[in-house]
Amino acid sequence: MAPSKETREVSPAARAALEKGRRLTSKREYAKAAEEFQEAQRLGGGGEALSGEALCLYKMGRLREALQAAASAVAAAPGAGEPHFISGLVFKEAGSYDEAVDALNLAEQFGYRRAAVLYHRAAAHFLAGRLAQAEGDLAEASRLEPKSAAIFHNLAVVRIHRTRWREAAQAFMRCAQLDPAGLPRYQELVFEIGRAQANEEFHFRGHRIKNMLALLTDTCRRTLEGGAPALAAATLAPVADRLEKIFAEMSELLMFVKREPLELDVWGVSDVIESALVSAGDALAAVRVERAYAPDLPDIVCDAHALGEVFLNIILNAAEAMPQGGALFVRTGGDAQGRVRIEFEDTGGGIKVDPPSKIFRFAFTTKPNGTGLGLCQATRTVHEHDGTIAVEDGARGARFVITLPFSPRVGESMQDIGLRADLSEDSSGLGVSADSGDTARSGMGSR
Repeated sequence: MAPSKETREVSPAARAALEKGRRLTSKREYAKAAEEFQEAQRLGGGGEALSGEALCLYKMGRLREALQAAASAVAAAPGAGEPHFISGLVFKEAGSYDEAVDALNLAEQFGYRRAAVLYHRAAAHFLAGRLAQAEGDLAEASRLEPKSAAIFHNLAVVRIHRTRWREAAQAFMRCAQLDPAGLPRYQELVFEIGRAQANEEFHFRGHRIKNMLALLTDTCRRTLEGGAPALAAATLAPVADRLEKIFAEMSELLMFVKREPLELDVWGVSDVIESALVSAGDALAAVRVERAYAPDLPDIVCDAHALGEVFLNIILNAAEAMPQGGALFVRTGGDAQGRVRIEFEDTGGGIKVDPPSKIFRFAFTTKPNGTGLGLCQATRTVHEHDGTIAVEDGARGARFVITLPFSPRVGESMQDIGLRADLSEDSSGLGVSADSGDTARSGMGSR
């Protein structure tokens, strides 16, 4: 919190208490700082002391009291912008976004630093769903403070939510220039933005291609059903079959690139496996399934549908490797790292690929009619569960080994990246607190 002109008009004792309160605030000792600001009020510190107390209460999460202190500061110093600014922060934290914008507008009207007002007003607009206004405020703030990594970070986040991928990547690259210590994280984010942009473009073009394939397939089938001449029918029939296959592959590819968030719940891993075995149905008619489930294995947190698709894919691959019949061994247990271990081992002769891990690569397949997406999708799902998947040649055939934590640390999507909360005192001097502001917080908090 920057001192105002008012500190020159108070008694030496009040000024000393104000300075001590500021020092404690810079150390984030908010409770002690609040006591000093209260002492400064008793000694005649006026609006400056009330603003300091309001800030400390805000930092401690005591929003109702912070708002009351800010209102008292406004009454004590009607022409000061800082009390209105702090009121805006409190309203934003409390979810009253329109009131936050009004208070921040008053702060600017009374001369508070424009870049700081724009920064926090943008957050209020963003949280209220007004993305265009948020981007406008942050773009203007970036022109006023071109060396603030926090501003460019938030500008990138807003652009991500507006699917303005290229501009978001540019903002993160600017962050990397301003904040070299965060370079690996910014590079990762720029890479993820590129992948999101590619997925969006693929969806747009892929759906158009899929629709055209559907139309062509329907035309061929209608022509055949309408009694086409023998020569035409002989020509159209394989064309229609091929179009249907391409249509199916395009649909599968579109599903692959579409990433749905995991729906996590608590499940018994053996229950998820059993559901997959039931879904495999007739494919296991000639296969003997032998189970070895560890007793008293704790439940895991997972997306049962997504994880079940992983198990089903492995089970069906095992069945295809044993067309004349065989055995599938399914085992569960714990490992030395405190994770659940799941094994699927068949008697189908093993993996005919060197190295075996190649089967997890995108679009790699050894099947004449395969797409190479099933095991790649399985790998992604397991990784999204913070787990691992591997394949090896067992004693009788292929052995897939999956390890999963009992409670996964699910990775954030691009749209989950949070706004930086406060601008720091040592980062362009735009904030009212000593927070470093170097952490992106999911949920776009403001404290």
